[in-house]
Amino acid sequence: MKKKYNLLLVLLVFAIAFNAKNYYISSSTGNDVTGDGSKSKPYKSFTKFDTSNTIGLVGGDSVLLKGGDTFTSTLMIYNASGNANADIVVSSYDNVVGAETNNAVIKITSLSGYGIATYSSFLTIRDLIISGPWDQYNTSGSSGAGIVLGPISKNLGSVAVIGCDISGFKIGIYAYYNNVFTKNVFTTVNLMYNYVHECGKAGIDISAVVPNSDNHIYAYGNLICYKNYIYNNLAGECSNASTCGHNGDGAVFGSFAKGCMSHNVVFHNGWLNKSLPAGPAGLWVWDSDSIMIEYNEAYDCGTMPGAGDGDGFDLDGGVSNSTMQYNYSHDNWAAGYLLWNLGGMRTNTRNNTIRYNISENDNIGYPLKQWNKDHFGGITIASGCTDSKIYNNTISSKFGPCIKTEVGGSSPGFEIYNNILYSQAPANQLLIDVQSTGCLFLNNCYYSVNGFLAKIGSTTYSTFGDGTANDFKNSGNETSGNGMLADPKLKMPLSEVNVGDFSLTNFTNYQLQAGSPAKDKGLDLTASPYKWNIGKNDYNGLSIPAGSGHDIGACEAR
Repeated sequence: MKKKYNLLLVLLVFAIAFNAKNYYISSSTGNDVTGDGSKSKPYKSFTKFDTSNTIGLVGGDSVLLKGGDTFTSTLMIYNASGNANADIVVSSYDNVVGAETNNAVIKITSLSGYGIATYSSFLTIRDLIISGPWDQYNTSGSSGAGIVLGPISKNLGSVAVIGCDISGFKIGIYAYYNNVFTKNVFTTVNLMYNYVHECGKAGIDISAVVPNSDNHIYAYGNLICYKNYIYNNLAGECSNASTCGHNGDGAVFGSFAKGCMSHNVVFHNGWLNKSLPAGPAGLWVWDSDSIMIEYNEAYDCGTMPGAGDGDGFDLDGGVSNSTMQYNYSHDNWAAGYLLWNLGGMRTNTRNNTIRYNISENDNIGYPLKQWNKDHFGGITIASGCTDSKIYNNTISSKFGPCIKTEVGGSSPGFEIYNNILYSQAPANQLLIDVQSTGCLFLNNCYYSVNGFLAKIGSTTYSTFGDGTANDFKNSGNETSGNGMLADPKLKMPLSEVNVGDFSLTNFTNYQLQAGSPAKDKGLDLTASPYKWNIGKNDYNGLSIPAGSGHDIGACEAR
């Protein structure tokens, strides 16, 4: 009987594929009157595809735009749905694989226009160039999006955007839903191999607001964000800095039940943001659970002087059970890695992990603006975030503290172990600035080229609190650890190298040199009393431990 069911399934899938139709469109050779949508007689425009779905798209169908042709109106895929066995596909044809300039172009000149507007699911959009009229330097010119994603109410399927080049809109890829009362607006959102750039408010913003509830429902299912380049998204229009909110993000995601953001390169975003206190970050997520952010590079993300944020990576309001690992953040205006709380969220940011990351020369706004001095470090922890682990990171800084916690707050349950905190800041600048209680420092390596200085609560230290090789002791931050004040002997600290090609594991500048005092001196966090699952590899993808014990920092000595 099982074999018969399997045969029926194969026949069903074959029937779907057999009945699938390709609809060809060419602005250069097509004709909407005499064309029938075949490759030899293509349509000329998108008029057959509108809000009524007169063409009748179903699973397995494809809408194919001729490579090299330019189209100047919005492609609408409405009230159509693929199925779990076959997506509806929108793509180019007669294009050269790997030659992005030969893809079909959708060029929008209307200030309110969209490149592709869809209220469909089980849909894949791929291999297209979509451009709009946004003027990034004047923060005006478009209120639309390159691709706007919307579900049909009766089918909660997947959606994918793959291999597209999107630029010149207020938001490049966009979906937003308010007061969502059901889970899985989309079961999966898949974004891969895209270039999203020269947009305003965000390169990518896929978010939703779920009403406060003890039952933690998320609007979206699984997020896959893989190998995208997201850059030069400077900010949207903002007439009132106190109300325009987060502005100039690289990519932001909200209300996902799980997901992975991996091998993305995010740079030069947010620099025209005026908003205060809310501001942009390169890659961040809010009100979500079980998110993995790994193997990404974020650099040169910022904001206008005096405005908020300009961070590399961020786990923000309501994020839980999530991890940032194996990332490279450098030369950002504010924090490299941020743990923060938005107001009015259903839960605190909690039970998160930051491990095996590198922060290099982040918080470059520190010597310029008081806002940065009050709020940011290489790793920044806000009041109200709870029960999280920060271990085996290497944080190197030219300005400002390597770790900063919010003034006057509480961040209970933070365990900060086995990190290298390295500073080339001028004399009399703090290496760490911990103003909230509840953080436990243990077994870190502290080094300041121009003289060690750290502030814990109301006490400023120029050495360890008890005069020995222990970490700091302070009310609310009690430790009896085995940290060290010593040069960790990093190979090439603060070398300001852009990786830019996803080869983060080949970046060895922060490996320990021979004779490093941090070698084999890390706490074994797999042993009692910790018994943590710390993963199998260091930042460079090499197995740990490499020597007789675990090392301190992101990169084991080799």
